[in-house]
Amino acid sequence: MVGGRVMERICELCVRNLLSNKATMFCSACSESLCDRCISIHIKDTSKKHVIMDVRYKGLDSHGVDMNGLDMCNKHSKIIEFYCECHKELCCSKCVMVHRKCDNFIEIVVCTEQDRIQIRDVKASVLKADVDTFFLVQKVNQVKASLKETNEAMSKAIDTTRDNILKVYDDAKCKLFAEVDAIKAEKMKTLKKMNNILLSVRADIAKALPVFSNVLEKGTHQQIFIFSRRSTEILNAVDKQLRLNPNLNPLPEMHVNFAGDIANLIHAGDNLMKLNIGKEVIDKGQPEINNSSMQNRPVTLQLLKSVDVVKSKDDNNDPFVTGLDFLPDGRLVAADNRNNKCFIMNERLQRKGQPYNFKTAVLDVRCVFHFLIAVSTGKQICIMYINSECSISLIKRINTSSSIFSISCMTSSKMVVSTYNDNRSVRMISYDGVEEDFDKFELPKTIYKIDESRCTYIQAKNTLVITDKLAHSVYMYDTLKGTSRAVTDESIQQPSGVCVGPGDTVLVCSKMKCCIVHLSVEGDILGTYPVDMKWPYVLCLNKDGSKLVVSNNVNGINKLLIYKLS
Repeated sequence: MVGGRVMERICELCVRNLLSNKATMFCSACSESLCDRCISIHIKDTSKKHVIMDVRYKGLDSHGVDMNGLDMCNKHSKIIEFYCECHKELCCSKCVMVHRKCDNFIEIVVCTEQDRIQIRDVKASVLKADVDTFFLVQKVNQVKASLKETNEAMSKAIDTTRDNILKVYDDAKCKLFAEVDAIKAEKMKTLKKMNNILLSVRADIAKALPVFSNVLEKGTHQQIFIFSRRSTEILNAVDKQLRLNPNLNPLPEMHVNFAGDIANLIHAGDNLMKLNIGKEVIDKGQPEINNSSMQNRPVTLQLLKSVDVVKSKDDNNDPFVTGLDFLPDGRLVAADNRNNKCFIMNERLQRKGQPYNFKTAVLDVRCVFHFLIAVSTGKQICIMYINSECSISLIKRINTSSSIFSISCMTSSKMVVSTYNDNRSVRMISYDGVEEDFDKFELPKTIYKIDESRCTYIQAKNTLVITDKLAHSVYMYDTLKGTSRAVTDESIQQPSGVCVGPGDTVLVCSKMKCCIVHLSVEGDILGTYPVDMKWPYVLCLNKDGSKLVVSNNVNGINKLLIYKLS
């Protein structure tokens, strides 16, 4: 304001073209005032990083920040000046014509304190959205890669083998399909027999249906008696066929598995290919090396470090580690049951980053995919993400119908969990929250209380392992064959924590014997290893099987031991 008059700025680009237009915008990077027409021409010059503001704010101490184009209209590439409350849209000067009939169309001149608070609140949501989308991108890429590799891997394996040993390949192929045909023929024989019986029963029903009314109205005593017995015979025949309904299940999915030693394929003869009948092929078409003498070998444990798990300044109670697992980079994640939190440790068992606090008690933790973990909290499983700075973020919660105690990975999309206060002692839960039960074998009928049973799953062996603390037993179930075995031994007393061991074996904490018991999936005891702690409780093995961590809990005194395993 000068002498009662308003000083207007003129567009400097128009002045150079001998025009005189009012400037509405100012570029602080170029120190030029510009009109609405010239601003779009100006920002096309990418030699500088333009900072555009309302010309009225030129000369103020704060010129704002570079918003990376977020302050530009998506439709017209002009600076945003207005906001339409009706459509909840940010608008530029060109958008005015589109929104000219809107009742609540305002010019943006000031921001309220509420706007600043909202930005601070939204930041946390944006950070979570960043983690959510990262997880989804990883999952999409994994599914895409899996879809691409499924057919390619099997086709490449078959074609390569055929090119090298064509004659043996053809002979084995004939034998394999002969086996398939035999299975199909046996199934067809059963189905044909059932079909003939059903046709006969339906013929009897067709004879009986028209007679019902006449027999009831006009039949003699002898006819009514005979017809009553005939009807019962027909119903019994129908009931028998209904009970045989499981025989109508389709054949299980069939896959091709090649013989193990590629170098000796030429000597494999007609045993080159074996038919693998089942829903899943764990080895993804790779040769299976089934050398039991290599896998079922005792190990040695060398103590690397021992630390006390002490109460931190923000803990209300003495810690109790009820869940442990390794991350892919060697860090550890632990579940502290008494303080309702999860925390991260490095390879030297030192706490890192900030713990994540829950509203309810945490029971177990498992790394399920890269740096994603699953945490059981009773009726919920929380899927969480751990970044490189040891920060833990919640991705989603899965509500469950059962009370979940321990968690183990079954496949890339499914978990196996142990329960408490439930007649289904072990269940399957997908990462989408779909719950399933095992139906090929009979699980323990015991309704376990909390802390009485844990489970793990050996993917390469399709074997489910369950500990029974009070029965001093370890149960193993072949989920494909439906067979089971119970392992009892003097060295197994109150088994608690259990994990997959080296070479697809099993490691179990024997609490009252203060040792770790090493088992094969066949139930053989491969070794017993005393540990330097009382009442070992949970344990976990790292990805390459070289390090083992064990925790315990005795009268509030917690220890963590890390061993080198060889």
